[in-house]
Amino acid sequence: MSLTVFANILIDDEERFQRLQESFFSFYKCNINYWVINVRGKYKEQTKLFLEKNLGKNFLKVYFLNSKKGWFHDSSQMLEKITTKYVFVWNEDHKNLLEQSEFNEIINEIIENKVDNFTYSLSFN
Repeated sequence: MSLTVFANILIDDEERFQRLQESFFSFYKCNINYWVINVRGKYKEQTKLFLEKNLGKNFLKVYFLNSKKGWFHDSSQMLEKITTKYVFVWNEDHKNLLEQSEFNEIINEIIENKVDNFTYSLSFN
């Protein structure tokens, strides 16, 4: 599999930090090659430590970008670290409700069928 998890997130209170952890644990053991994450907010250091503890530093690049140019500009600064063919845009407050094997099957189908864009979660229509 050739997949990077990408996120540019604001973790500014304990509740958001807890939701991030629940979301993370719902899919982190899937077949993911690399994680490229930007964290803003007062829980950025705790988030980085949490990710490093659970992923190791070899599979993770964490940024603390928060420029006045905005989210899109800061996200573009991170793109050079993505070398995989596919990118999963992680919404840190969305939880994977499937078995992790099912998640992997979906990603495999995306790769096999050369799907360019796949949305998930609140986009049922």
